[in-house]
Amino acid sequence: MATKRPSEMSTETNGNKKGKEVRVWMDGCFDIVHFGHANALRQGKSMGDKLFVGVHSDEEITMHKGPPVFNQEERYRMVRAIKWVDEMTLQPQQMDKTHIKWECRRTQGVSTSDIVGRMLLVTKCHHHKGDNSSLDKHQTGEISSTAAGFNYVDEVVIGAPYTVTKDLMEHFKCPRSLGKFRQIESDNDMTTQVIIDRIIKNRLLYEKRNKEKAQKENKIYESLQKQNQEA
Repeated sequence: MATKRPSEMSTETNGNKKGKEVRVWMDGCFDIVHFGHANALRQGKSMGDKLFVGVHSDEEITMHKGPPVFNQEERYRMVRAIKWVDEMTLQPQQMDKTHIKWECRRTQGVSTSDIVGRMLLVTKCHHHKGDNSSLDKHQTGEISSTAAGFNYVDEVVIGAPYTVTKDLMEHFKCPRSLGKFRQIESDNDMTTQVIIDRIIKNRLLYEKRNKEKAQKENKIYESLQKQNQEA
């Protein structure tokens, strides 16, 4: 949810130097950051000049939704890396809640619960083999859209090889000879397998959460259908 503070609101449009600076506030869990999160933050940024984002703590999420896959420090770092975010806090409950709200459109077809559900359906063997043959165009689009939302990414190349092969290294002979090729090591031990292991560890809790969410959504859908029929 994006919000604007009354004291910072102006009749001027975003980007007009004559108006007061408009600060937009958004908060959320941001667990397993995906392109739906990035799209919401993009919309929030478009509502003003600066986007302030609050990330809920592990304790708050566990109390209301069950344990998060990523801890609060990991979630904070991922959201901070998204290009539309200007400022962040790990204590959103301390913010002044006197504001007027605008609702960002939800990105259809993606949610953290949906991603967790997908991971619960795959096997460890599938990921150990590095098999990405099951990725459809929609999932490829999700991955590329998420990557494009980060500060460090200028362009996304779709169809990049999954593993480093001898042929791939041959391809880099020219940039190597020109001194333009650099191989870097990640200082982070986070991998897809680590994420899957975390989800499997809390499998029953996540399955229960996803089931409850599906039931809630079905009830809302049935209620809307009933209202439409009575109208």
